[in-house]
Amino acid sequence: MSFADKVVLITGKSLTLGYDYARYLLENDAKVALCDINNFERCRSVVNEYASVFGDRRVVALQCNGTDQNQLKNVFESCIRHFQKIDIIVNSACAFDAWMGDEDNTISDTNFECVVRGIILALQYMGVPLGGQGGTVVQIVSKPNEDAMIPEYLSLRRNVSAYTKAIAKSNEGNPTYRSIKFMTLCTDSLPDNVGRNFVHILEEGKTGDCWVSENGGLPTLEPNYQWMR
Repeated sequence: MSFADKVVLITGKSLTLGYDYARYLLENDAKVALCDINNFERCRSVVNEYASVFGDRRVVALQCNGTDQNQLKNVFESCIRHFQKIDIIVNSACAFDAWMGDEDNTISDTNFECVVRGIILALQYMGVPLGGQGGTVVQIVSKPNEDAMIPEYLSLRRNVSAYTKAIAKSNEGNPTYRSIKFMTLCTDSLPDNVGRNFVHILEEGKTGDCWVSENGGLPTLEPNYQWMR
């Protein structure tokens, strides 16, 4: 799959997965806007590093509080001003390290709301009937090890996947929704697998799908969401 001329907006707070996705996409000719709402200075530092390798016209750092609708809206508009469009959104707000990074673990405010607001804005700025070019939105839900099976985080994973599926399936007759593919990827946090797993679901996935990658393997489709029970 070619990412040439594709514009990817990566939102969230992850200091690992988000940056791994950015590097892979840049290595494969995409243009990337990286938005980190947890540590903007770290985000800007990494973007400067990537710009020195891939060129400053292909990567930009954006700052945002994902629970603030206006700030998140500004991120979408800034990305479009910079690159003229958005083709793919990677939302890593629900990566496990992002959640653990919260001082008070504000799940509802910081993680799930960011997903919901991101989807609403994706419809507004990417929907074909509204002037967009369509595209794909992927929620990244990292899979912690067995020692970190925290009930609150497991509930968050389930809610994100269920909401993404509901958005996709309950609006199949709406042309705005039909122009965008919504998926969830629950993945182990292995940098070497980031690109392979991402390409796999983009090529094979359908809107509403939940994909799970375990033990370094390719993602498999979980239609019944048994992994979240």
